[in-house]
Amino acid sequence: MTAISRDDATDLVKRYGARVTTAPSGKTDYVVVGENAGASKLEKIQKLNLKTLDEDGLFDLIRSRSSN
Repeated sequence: MTAISRDDATDLVKRYGARVTTAPSGKTDYVVVGENAGASKLEKIQKLNLKTLDEDGLFDLIRSRSSN
């Protein structure tokens, strides 16, 4: 993440009711993927067919959810 730190991003999404994990699973709704995501994590994301977001996508999601 370039605009905010990982810890700040974690605090931000928790403030809006999200649960943050360190590894994707079948219960994961969204994965925020940075520029340097590891190959094994990307493979697992693809295998589980999870929705991915970049930093801008995360902020867009928060804006859309917070307006409801």
